[in-house]
Amino acid sequence: MESQETTELPIFVEPSTERGKARWRKVIATANRLFEERGYNNVSLEEIVHESGGSLSTIYKWFGGKEELFVCVILGRLDHISEVAEPIEFCGPTVLNDIKMVVEKLASNVSFSLARSVFLESQVLNKYREKMLERIEKGANVPVARLFAKMRKERGVEFVLSNEELALTLVRFFRGLFLEVALEGTGANDRLERGKQLIVAVLTALICNVKGV
Repeated sequence: MESQETTELPIFVEPSTERGKARWRKVIATANRLFEERGYNNVSLEEIVHESGGSLSTIYKWFGGKEELFVCVILGRLDHISEVAEPIEFCGPTVLNDIKMVVEKLASNVSFSLARSVFLESQVLNKYREKMLERIEKGANVPVARLFAKMRKERGVEFVLSNEELALTLVRFFRGLFLEVALEGTGANDRLERGKQLIVAVLTALICNVKGV
């Protein structure tokens, strides 16, 4: 059987009116919550429509179906990383405090229950693997690399790795943590806390010089 790893990501038809955009956001938010609470297999489009309003025909028009809506929710989580990273200000008493703050804020975008749906309950990851990894590169690595560039400039800190390498380290660490917890399905919160402590230690160990702190 021919591999589906190169399948293009779905094209979504976003509404043009303000009313339509508001409803679009409500559908996404509702789907995000239900998928996270119950898992992909235990949520129907009818339930999403019932809670968000609108109609099934509108969902099909905008997204194409349940799988495509799920992809839209996952991609929205990736895009949200940029929204989280951009406004971060470095004002801690030490660089270590700033690193902890960065990890904490980026980890706020983590959803192990949603990751579990991706890895175990749907075929989305396998079907769109290559394109979703490309989207991670754009949606996560770039804004995180900019964040490290900002830290270098504002805090006078130098790392052994480049900004891009630091971003790759952080993003891949969280991605691996998603997979580990999703496959085992237990102790997500404890694992996240230990994971945050570990990545803070790794990033701190990569500092080679700090000026003016």
